[in-house]
Amino acid sequence: MEELAGLLNRERLLLELLLFKLVSLRQLLLAGEVRFLPWAAKEVDRATTKVREAELRRALTVEGLSISRQQETDAELKSSVTAPAPMTLRTLAESAPEPWRTIFAEHRAAFLELAAALEDAISATRRLAISGGAAIGTTLDRLSGAVPAQAGPSAGRSPTASTHGPRDRCEPAAAKVVSTAESMLDTLIKRLGA
Repeated sequence: MEELAGLLNRERLLLELLLFKLVSLRQLLLAGEVRFLPWAAKEVDRATTKVREAELRRALTVEGLSISRQQETDAELKSSVTAPAPMTLRTLAESAPEPWRTIFAEHRAAFLELAAALEDAISATRRLAISGGAAIGTTLDRLSGAVPAQAGPSAGRSPTASTHGPRDRCEPAAAKVVSTAESMLDTLIKRLGA
């Protein structure tokens, strides 16, 4: 139980770091600092990877606890045929003895709060990436001399100049990060048993 409590604490810190990275990405989008978006996207990717690694460690530890509990239950109820329900943080908090019950319940409440904050940050970043992407792209096209896509290429310019520019390196990175973070958040919510 002590090992699991330590892993939960580490995962909470990593989720806070991921939230910070998403907020930073959002601030860069708001400020129009396109040149830093690829770096920010990589930072969010790294934070997401660390959260997933922590989730895996936690899942393995919970699985170990679940197996040992199942063995204890099987020793008491040899005639049980039904498979055990997957152990979530909720079920663990409800079934653990004190002080673990309180510790796990507090972790669960903090995870739910972080999940809501991450969901808000992801939604806000997504909206900015979508709405701001077009505005940033237009500005970058103007600065780089590329023709906006709706205007079409003019005489003397190649068609690629109107469809490829500096923004192509940034917008997909921000969209990929948001998608990855959303996937990670869905997994987290399922594991919390919310």
